[in-house]
Amino acid sequence: MKLFLFLFAGLLLGPSALKIPLPTAATPIASMCSYLFLFVAGLELSFKSLGRQLLPAAKLSVGAFLFPFVAGLLTAMVVLRDTPLAGSASYVFIALALAVSALPVAIQILKDLKIYHTDLGRLIIATATLCDILAWVFFALILPADSFKSWFITHLSLVFFFLGLALSDTPFPSVKLRSTLLRLNSWIFAPVFFVSIGWKLNLWQNLDVYQVLVVFVLASASKWGGSYWVARKMGYTAKNSILIGVTLNSRGAVEIIIANLALQQGLIGEKIFATLVVLAIATSLLPGPATRLLKLRE
Repeated sequence: MKLFLFLFAGLLLGPSALKIPLPTAATPIASMCSYLFLFVAGLELSFKSLGRQLLPAAKLSVGAFLFPFVAGLLTAMVVLRDTPLAGSASYVFIALALAVSALPVAIQILKDLKIYHTDLGRLIIATATLCDILAWVFFALILPADSFKSWFITHLSLVFFFLGLALSDTPFPSVKLRSTLLRLNSWIFAPVFFVSIGWKLNLWQNLDVYQVLVVFVLASASKWGGSYWVARKMGYTAKNSILIGVTLNSRGAVEIIIANLALQQGLIGEKIFATLVVLAIATSLLPGPATRLLKLRE
């Protein structure tokens, strides 16, 4: 949740509020921090953590990933209809943005509920991990490129992410180096990256309340409903199925990162980017109150 504070700081500094120009030197620094941030993000994921939960997580991903992905495609066709951005790559991107899950938010919720180390907790973590990996893989496939050089430039952020992911289950980096990278990520890479995102965005000029509501309802209903339906089919109780849906519905920083990359590559415009930023924040703030309201903490 701390990442959103950095985003809000950027919004305050930029055209949304104080209108302070972004320093020219900040752009390359923010880009480098984004690469390092994504490297650490990949490093924190793990194929080994999926373990014996891989098969049930794959089943649950039908509801947690496929349902919102289809809903995202339909949403994109409506939102981008009759715009210069209408096209299959943009449609698929928006579908991916609706299908991701925020792993850090899921972990925090499960720890608050004291079920992080249970089979249910491990299933939710495995499913969120799988959803994120699938999203990054599909996103890498839809980024435009005319040549290998062009491909490398447009995919550079993803190269850092997948490099981190490839190293996640290896002895390198060492435990000490990983700890240092995590601290740098918390206090330098993430703050600079997210402040720069907010600093560039004119939220009020690009905010479409109707679009935000439509996307929020479709994204939440498909993610929550799909996860609940599949979980029930897998034999989980109604209470645990609701908890699974609530937890996996959060999208957090992952969605903002992917949306920022899509904006840079011209797959989406600033209006839909603003919508996705609001969606990421809203769905990440919702699980806490939802677990109390639905008495999932009892």
